[in-house]
Amino acid sequence: MTAAATVLPEDGGAAPRAGRGRSARQFWEIPKTGWRDIAVRTWQETNEDNISLLAAGVAFYSFLAFVPMLAAIVLIYGIVAAPADVASRLETLTRILPTDAAKIVADQMKSMTETPVTRTTIGLVIAILLAIYGAMRGATSVIGALNVTYDERETRNFLRTTGLSFAFTIGAVLVAIVAMLAISAMSLIGTVIHLPAFAAPLVTGGLWIGTALVASGLVAVIYRYGPDRQDARWTWLTPGAVFASVVALLATFLFGLYVSHFAGYNATYGALGAVVSFLMWLYVTAFVVLLGAELNAEIERQTAKDTTTGPDTPMGKRGASMADTTATGADTPPRIDKPNDAQGTNGRRAPCKSSLAASVTAGIAASRISRHVGDVPVGVVPMTLIATGLTLIGQRGSATRGLLCLAGGGLLTWRAHVRAADTEFTTKALLR
Repeated sequence: MTAAATVLPEDGGAAPRAGRGRSARQFWEIPKTGWRDIAVRTWQETNEDNISLLAAGVAFYSFLAFVPMLAAIVLIYGIVAAPADVASRLETLTRILPTDAAKIVADQMKSMTETPVTRTTIGLVIAILLAIYGAMRGATSVIGALNVTYDERETRNFLRTTGLSFAFTIGAVLVAIVAMLAISAMSLIGTVIHLPAFAAPLVTGGLWIGTALVASGLVAVIYRYGPDRQDARWTWLTPGAVFASVVALLATFLFGLYVSHFAGYNATYGALGAVVSFLMWLYVTAFVVLLGAELNAEIERQTAKDTTTGPDTPMGKRGASMADTTATGADTPPRIDKPNDAQGTNGRRAPCKSSLAASVTAGIAASRISRHVGDVPVGVVPMTLIATGLTLIGQRGSATRGLLCLAGGGLLTWRAHVRAADTEFTTKALLR
């Protein structure tokens, strides 16, 4: 924790005055002076926690999880719908994305829907589980980044963290499927009820508002259950969640305009321009989400009241670094910092350097592999093996398994290319 963070002694000590919101039981009770303090600290902690670097790591791992996530959506939604219908519905969902990002989604969807999918129950279940496992790394990176923003140290065991990542991934897949079902229902209603021309902008505005509300709810869930701490009350999660969802949607719109009219990624990166644009959009989104988490954390530090679930508990025993500390302000008498028994330390932790090295190593490997993938559909299994291998390489003691996964994924990818080349050769021979 920074020098400005203090822990209230259990015997009560010098009670802080309420001029800056130290006695606020809800965030809306914080006065303007308190919000000014929150804004300043949020900006300072954004730099101290290296949110920019954390967002880059989240964007990278989310990019690796992108193809398995799409595969899971296609496989699950494909149980009740035709592949072409899945592609068209998901294409409708991606209209809010920047053009290059939407193009990548469309290309991947076309590749997946054209690839034969097993219809056996066991094969389908295995394919879905592999796809979800490949997509879990994105959720895991978000959990790690939130622990940094909330000043928490990960103490949950492997099963709990894996289960949490699995739950987040399944939740994202189900939300996408529900959204596609809603689009199907709206299309059906549109064929029955013909709306006048002036209603189109109203419908579009309603969709954006609905998207913002759903996104706010999802982000609040991530803020509540992602960090390793006692759960915060929903009301204290609302400001950051609403801020993150609204700013992320606005940033998506502005980023789309920027890429379309100003940024020449294709001129700079050539064929990789769309990939770079997609990565930049993921980075901006991740940065905004982590910024919302920093905002929530500093709002909790502004009050001395208990912001966690359950009965009110004295500071130092709440099981959450932000709830167990207050920020020193002009209205708060100075106190001597005490260790936080619940968390072991109040010190700010810099992001682990090994995570940066892992991201750089995996990024280099991904750039090498991407040159040999091309436009051939390689299926869910090889892409999952490659994503898993890149993840394991950066983990201590798992490099050998990572290399084996990369070798397996590369072998299957090479086999897909050989088959594609043979098919092309046979087709040309027949045409002659």
